[in-house]
Amino acid sequence: MSINAANPAINATLTASAGSGKTWMLVTRILRILLEDVQPGSILALTFTRKAAGEMQQRLAERLYELATVDETALDKALTEIGISPNDTYRQRARELYEFHQYCDYPVRTQTFHSFCQDILARFPLEADVPPGFDLLESSSLLIKQALDALYNEATLDMNGQLAQDLQQFMKLCDGHFNMDKALNSFLDHRSDWWAFTEKADDAIGFATETLQQQLEFDASIDPLHNFFNDFTLQYIKEFASLLGRYANKTNEKHANSLANVLLASEFNHDHFQQVCECFLKKDGDPLKQGREDKPAVRKALGDDTDRFLELHELIVSAIFKAKDLLNKKNTFELNRLWYICGERFVGHYQKLKRELRTLDFTDLEWRTYQLLQSSDN
Repeated sequence: MSINAANPAINATLTASAGSGKTWMLVTRILRILLEDVQPGSILALTFTRKAAGEMQQRLAERLYELATVDETALDKALTEIGISPNDTYRQRARELYEFHQYCDYPVRTQTFHSFCQDILARFPLEADVPPGFDLLESSSLLIKQALDALYNEATLDMNGQLAQDLQQFMKLCDGHFNMDKALNSFLDHRSDWWAFTEKADDAIGFATETLQQQLEFDASIDPLHNFFNDFTLQYIKEFASLLGRYANKTNEKHANSLANVLLASEFNHDHFQQVCECFLKKDGDPLKQGREDKPAVRKALGDDTDRFLELHELIVSAIFKAKDLLNKKNTFELNRLWYICGERFVGHYQKLKRELRTLDFTDLEWRTYQLLQSSDN
């Protein structure tokens, strides 16, 4: 691991596996800063857990004590190891740092990210648009349940309203109430991602759905089934069914009759599409090729029409795969669109309950601090 990462004159990002010395490197960087005669109170180290923050403080104290107590030879070696060329100035500072840090008014601070955010917001509540004197919500399970109840109660007030319809359709696409609740909770867990993603959009849901369409390369205004059952495909199916009837066996006769029934429909739906798929695809989704290949039996039955028969099979299979791809994209788009709509409304109820209780949770701490520090005025 390069000692250059400890140089306070550069910005450094260090990635390494567990146990490879990242904490040692961070403490070394703090030592280097202190040895440049920087006030300890101006140094802030952030980590993820209280345990890690405490360990960092302990290691810093141990390293400072070591510099204060070792002999001259060991001191010069220790300074060299952290990238400093020993001289009288650095030796004197190294000897004095332990006592100075122990008794100074503002020592080096090691905190968790959330405790840092909480301190900032507590000092600047109005600028951060949070309740002054807010409390930190340690457990959110009860509030989440209340927010979910509030969402369903809102929908129940108008069973024919848009929210009720959206929730009903979302539950159908999620295959049940249980999965829908999991999806809504997932949206709540990732609400800071949603806020960051839609932060600059006037219409968050409109922006998100438009972006999703671009990512899927899908136009939501197109009906994949209407696109499939066009005049060309219907003519192909009609012609293919006629040829299939001439190549008589039990399976072909069944498929020819099934295709003929589809062609009698005045309007086409998903069931009709499934009937066509069953005539051209196996259960695993691969094309049905038995009896649809260039073999003597096929040529004997169809003669000069064999090539057209094989060509029609390829054309229709290709159209089926294209339609299936569009249907999958449509399902993905619709599922996520409803997730955005219902999820944002759910988050709205959750945030409203917290405002009434004058509380913030860990996600609020992160997001509000981020917003506060994004302003150049602040």
